[in-house]
Amino acid sequence: MSTKINVRSPYYLSYSEPPEPLPEFNCSYANAQGFAVDESGAISLPSLDYGGIDSYTSDAADFSNGSFDEVSGDTLRTLKLTILAPTGFSNEGDGIICEVTATQPLKPVDCPTVVSPSGSIPSQALNTGGSSVTIDYSSYFTGTTTDFTDILLNSNGSYLDVSINTTDEEITITSRSVAGVFSFQLERIDDSTGCNAKQTITTTLTSLATFNCTTANLLGGAVAADGTLTTPSSIGTVTATKETSGGSSVTSIAANNSGSDISVTLYYDVLVPSGYSNSGSTIECNVTYTQKSNIIVPTFTCSDVDLDDQAILVDGSVTAGVAKYYGPNGREYLTIESFTPTTFPEVTEVTRRDVTYTIEVPSGFTNTGSTIDCDERIKQPAAPPPNPCDLKINEWYIGVWSNDNYTTFDKKNIPITQYLMYAEDVLAPDGSWEGKTLCTGASGGTGEFNVTNGNHTYIRKTKGTYAISAATQFEYVLVFGSANAIKAVYLKDWNTKQLRRL
Repeated sequence: MSTKINVRSPYYLSYSEPPEPLPEFNCSYANAQGFAVDESGAISLPSLDYGGIDSYTSDAADFSNGSFDEVSGDTLRTLKLTILAPTGFSNEGDGIICEVTATQPLKPVDCPTVVSPSGSIPSQALNTGGSSVTIDYSSYFTGTTTDFTDILLNSNGSYLDVSINTTDEEITITSRSVAGVFSFQLERIDDSTGCNAKQTITTTLTSLATFNCTTANLLGGAVAADGTLTTPSSIGTVTATKETSGGSSVTSIAANNSGSDISVTLYYDVLVPSGYSNSGSTIECNVTYTQKSNIIVPTFTCSDVDLDDQAILVDGSVTAGVAKYYGPNGREYLTIESFTPTTFPEVTEVTRRDVTYTIEVPSGFTNTGSTIDCDERIKQPAAPPPNPCDLKINEWYIGVWSNDNYTTFDKKNIPITQYLMYAEDVLAPDGSWEGKTLCTGASGGTGEFNVTNGNHTYIRKTKGTYAISAATQFEYVLVFGSANAIKAVYLKDWNTKQLRRL
């Protein structure tokens, strides 16, 4: 795209194209896939196309320490993910909340015999900044299994580094820089039955730093158009949401009926977790949100358009047809401003074509006054096959086919060339005639000359007579094959008494 601006001398103007706006990161871009919950309630987090999972939680009463309890029947589980928007989006670094669901199956009744937790692995305490501890977990599972796999499920990788040595049955935990209480799961899976059991290991990371709003890292909150509130995630625990600093706790706010987006600032009481110098106290942090209008003006899209009577003719010409929209006042016809392509090449078989129709947006939408491009897939019918006789306009005379032996030189057959035919060629027959057909009727004949496979005839530019027969020393022989096509062309030389295929 280029922009031209004329400015009268001696004035000068500097201009550059504005940058293209970046899209806003949302759950569709994240496209979380692969979330699963096994029989023990251990969680397998989904993979994302874009963004990274900062934290997750669930409203289920039995959700704690990053996993669910075992269930008495197959149970649908819902997880709320706080996902950080990556580079390349207008809300880079913000946290959005996306929900994923999976079914947690019932653990078979015989699984506890195969593998079960034995006691609980003790909680651990570390200082932040890279402190480590190694745990021997060999005595914390029981059961009949002897062929099993041990895995770690760590959803708090931003705060804890964990590794496993399955040979010595040891886990090593290393702290990162953020204080708090964090958990992960150790799961033992019996390889032959799939039965499993889990242990949860809780680690408290301590720092001498003071917990503040930067450390709290509030992410993923939201204010809906109707005033519904979504509480953000935090390193601490959010205990209250307020409309004013120091005000009363609220669970919702007023709907936005202004007709446009407004800015709303909320204040959160955050309980400081263990591991900080001000542990156990409450700090107040605020976040500003955009609350969209509760009065929704829709955007007109191609899903609102009903395209009818669009067609492509046999010659490839595209017809516009009509475009309709069913609005509050019933059916309305829309203006098709243009369409492309307007024509296609002819085809020999039915072919699907894509045509783009540019349609004016009616009143009552956010994009009223603009146009939208809508694609329509249309079948183009096949053109009828060309008449094989259309190009055959040159007159020739042939004789009836006979049982004579054209390879002998007993008599000339020129006198029998009495029947008018049409061919593409004006020159004397040669090898190029092979594979071609003759036509009967008027010039550009009405139909192909039907002849039996294996028959032959004689051909000249003039009708045959005995006088021509006496004077002419050459004859041409056409031998026909299948589908009325000429199979071979011979020159019969009466001077030399030779028959030569051309």
